[in-house]
Amino acid sequence: FDVADWHPGDHPPMPDYVKHGAAPNVRACGYCHLPNGQGRPENASIAGQPSDYIVEQVVAMREGRRKSSEPRMGPPAAMLALSAHTKDSDLKIAGDYFASLTYKPWIRVVESDTAPKTFVDGTSMLNPTPDGATEKLGNRIIEIPESVERTELRDPRSGFIAYVPKGSIARGQKLVESGAGTMPCATCHGADYKGAGGTPGLAGRSPSYPIRQTYDIQHGTRSGPKGAPMNFVVAKMKPPDMAANAAYLSEQLTKLAEETGQVGERGRGMLRALILADERGPALVEAARNMGPVGLLLNAPRPNLLRFMPALNVTREESDQRLGMLKEL
Repeated sequence: FDVADWHPGDHPPMPDYVKHGAAPNVRACGYCHLPNGQGRPENASIAGQPSDYIVEQVVAMREGRRKSSEPRMGPPAAMLALSAHTKDSDLKIAGDYFASLTYKPWIRVVESDTAPKTFVDGTSMLNPTPDGATEKLGNRIIEIPESVERTELRDPRSGFIAYVPKGSIARGQKLVESGAGTMPCATCHGADYKGAGGTPGLAGRSPSYPIRQTYDIQHGTRSGPKGAPMNFVVAKMKPPDMAANAAYLSEQLTKLAEETGQVGERGRGMLRALILADERGPALVEAARNMGPVGLLLNAPRPNLLRFMPALNVTREESDQRLGMLKEL
């Protein structure tokens, strides 16, 4: 309820609601989104976004029209909780303040086959492991701080690195210009992708954020009048059928359990788990990460449980290859 402001000269004076929130239920906006509105990969950059758009999103959370497809992710859950206690007049003040700011790109995109090995800290942000180890990137996007220490201290000038698969920028350009067979992104988001007509800007911001929002729209956890055109667009985006892939993974995990004498498979939606007959889960996770681009294996939340989440564009052939590697382990 009292935002650290490293560089007060970088922005206009913060309104009291942005700097202090409304105790005890509404955190200060500037705490997560920072005084300059730059935000971080685990939340949203709102500097320079239209005021009405910012207000509309919080109201949508308050009214249950915007949620997260992953309810355990901390920042969206926190926003949903505090949105219930917001007032329209306060939201207008905050929206006007952040809309008055200029977003400054601070994410360095690196195309690579590998990325630092990471862990999720207490704020749902990815941090590199202290040993400096790397691992195969596969089809993921990994965003980490340029400086963990400065980011943890909420320095709003300390940016991030986004590791993306090689060729992603060229493929991304083709996608946004074609609209995946629907309409080009510039139709609504402007020729420079910095927003137009009340739609949010996308250029230079966190690459993982629009992926989360696209996924939420596809799965019906985010809706609203300004987002209606996106329903049509994302419905036409065709990575391999996600529901079919999840069902296929479930089937193959069950088969793997039978063949290797494990207890069985369980899960819901895209998140699946293999229940082991013993407590080798953490060792298997570590071995899988060291042997190459396994790509499906997330973690071992318990010693006898391996948890999987397929990438959105993983093929059945890739699933078979990687589960074969796991079977060998």
